[in-house]
Amino acid sequence: MELSQLRAFYEIARSGSFSKGAEKLHITQPALSRQIESLEKSVGISLFNRHSRGVYLSEAGRRLFEYVEQMLRLADEADRTLQELQGLHIGKLSIGACTTMGSYLLPTPLATFLKQHPNIEASLELGSSDEIAARAANRDFDLAFIAGIADPPGLCIEPILEDQILFLVCPDHPLSKTTVFQPELLTKEVFIMRELGSATRKALEAILERVQIKPGRVVTLGDTEAVKRAVMAGMGITFLSRFTVGLELQTGLLCAPSFPELQMNRKLLCIYPKGVHLSPAALAFLSHIKKESY
Repeated sequence: MELSQLRAFYEIARSGSFSKGAEKLHITQPALSRQIESLEKSVGISLFNRHSRGVYLSEAGRRLFEYVEQMLRLADEADRTLQELQGLHIGKLSIGACTTMGSYLLPTPLATFLKQHPNIEASLELGSSDEIAARAANRDFDLAFIAGIADPPGLCIEPILEDQILFLVCPDHPLSKTTVFQPELLTKEVFIMRELGSATRKALEAILERVQIKPGRVVTLGDTEAVKRAVMAGMGITFLSRFTVGLELQTGLLCAPSFPELQMNRKLLCIYPKGVHLSPAALAFLSHIKKESY
């Protein structure tokens, strides 16, 4: 069994798809299929069961997967150890982030970091805070950045900065002129929310529970930019991180009525698995982002 074959097997098993596995490994699907055929020939048994919606592991495949996961982890740690001997002259940095941090906060410090260390290869993947935390616990990233999870199990937490959730309406909305908060004013509003698993949505739901408001109608959009555009178009109202709406507030495209009852602060966090030895690149980037001024 060759390491490349085992990586191919691992990625297909995780994704349940040859096409997704090929995309993850940056190779063609026929090349990936040949690797699996060669692996199954070498072990003398089928590792996958095929069906119209994808593939799933056979009993032999499930048993092999447990060993392959450990083997690849050790191989990656060995590779990282050798990279550490070269300091930051070469290395890789994989980052996962929730939408708020990945789209609005990380690009600038990541750009300055990579300018300082031009031989470091970096990747940034986005998802909901729940998704990113789960993948971080599975050691999919060197570092992950999320919002709103107080104590994710099995993960170390490094606070990065304070965030504020803002109540937002379009400029011509009646609430933009209101100075006294009245809960009944919100009961007939359409609430534009992020998808389930989003820390921003959880914050919105926590605020509504605190002021005992049950939305009459909810529209779910899976992207912060879509939420902002919907509110600007007068579709409804929302709550978003202050870091995501600076330009819109500055240019008057959105309005943030100041109601203390609707205010909420939260911490934005860096997380990584407990017991993991962070690479020099990860340690350097973590130090770098803590020094950034927002």
